[in-house]
Amino acid sequence: ISGMAKAEILVEGVTPVEVTPYGFAVIWQTSEPAMPEIAIFSDAAGSVEMTHQLEVEAFPLQGGNPEIVDEFAQDTALANIRAQAWEKGMMTVRVKGTTPETTYYYKIMAQNAAGETVIWPTDAPLSVTTTQPNLFVVDSLGG
Repeated sequence: ISGMAKAEILVEGVTPVEVTPYGFAVIWQTSEPAMPEIAIFSDAAGSVEMTHQLEVEAFPLQGGNPEIVDEFAQDTALANIRAQAWEKGMMTVRVKGTTPETTYYYKIMAQNAAGETVIWPTDAPLSVTTTQPNLFVVDSLGG
């Protein structure tokens, strides 16, 4: 039908978090439920993609409820948390396998249930620089 406005997935609050020598995460919010993705580049222009060289996990969660001892129940509880985040458009992607003190460039993506995908930013990628390893952070490998 001509003249119909096409819905667009809105993205806001894109922020790198949990930056360690060997990984980082990126969080953001979308205007609707979507599946988060990330593309990692080795150059500021975003022309040399290296995502396949790293481990990427959408909606990563660690831990759980210490009162739940049954592994299946613990997995179910974590799945419920992921589903709630998805429904609210709260996106998180964790990247592992990075090199210390290295700048990585990235663009985030989100695909809704209709298969529409947003890529952000639309121009040059954002950047994050991994930290230097130290003895203070015992779990610096990102466990």
